[in-house]
Amino acid sequence: RLRPDPGRAAAVRRAHIMATNAADLHARLWPRLGLISCWADGNAAPYAAQVAARFPQAALQPKGLIATEGFISLPLPGRDGAVPALTSHFLEFQPADAPDVTPRLLHQLDAGARYNVVITTGGGLYRYRLGDTVHVVGKEGELPLLRFVGRADAVVDWFGEKLHEDEVRRAVDDALERAGVAPAFFMAACAPQLAPPRYLLYLESSADDARLRAVAATVDDALCANFHYAYCRRLGQLGPLAVYRVAGDGRRVYVDACVARGRRAGDVKPALLSPHGDWLTHFTGALLD
Repeated sequence: RLRPDPGRAAAVRRAHIMATNAADLHARLWPRLGLISCWADGNAAPYAAQVAARFPQAALQPKGLIATEGFISLPLPGRDGAVPALTSHFLEFQPADAPDVTPRLLHQLDAGARYNVVITTGGGLYRYRLGDTVHVVGKEGELPLLRFVGRADAVVDWFGEKLHEDEVRRAVDDALERAGVAPAFFMAACAPQLAPPRYLLYLESSADDARLRAVAATVDDALCANFHYAYCRRLGQLGPLAVYRVAGDGRRVYVDACVARGRRAGDVKPALLSPHGDWLTHFTGALLD
């Protein structure tokens, strides 16, 4: 049972009265907080940036790649990426764009390339395809620095478009940066019930409609570099991607919908590309057509 702490209660009350914004409040509440360790790569990246902005007194350290099957990489202070845990397991790396070639070892990885992780553990797991993709972002000594990208099998395919979450992420990140839009929440998903069906970018932002429409056009153009998506667009099986401006707390709606599908709230992870086509029944807002 927690004991009352009147002194701390008074300090919290003063902090709430004196703080000018969320970052100031957190600095007053936890002035000695020096480090926040959290998921910060892949789909967690935009939300990690929001955490960092709210805790300016602390450094934010990504966790690297940690899976149930094994510890793959660990962060180093001040480095962009994480070093492989080479003494923990035997690691192999399948080129993400060439799944049939011989896997590579750590010293054979190319800077800028993406690989799917294969792990062999001392516990008996042998050449297990982890299903995670990493990006080689640099080197630390003779070791590659790795950044988690996402799931290798994160592909959505309603009409033959074969969209991978990673290509959608890159297209959206580029479009948002160009438009100067920093949404509180965003996620793409197909809306097959529309005529014609199309992908929607569910986006929670205060940016004006014109900028959000520009984001949609930029993303759609980028996705057309994918032959399968472009073919579906030419056939009219898919209409152009559009933004759906989310009203309210998009993250809360997303988590609640995942829980309704049977997930535990603590197991819900951010998704940039959802395979589900019923999000129009969950979010409220407006389609910017």
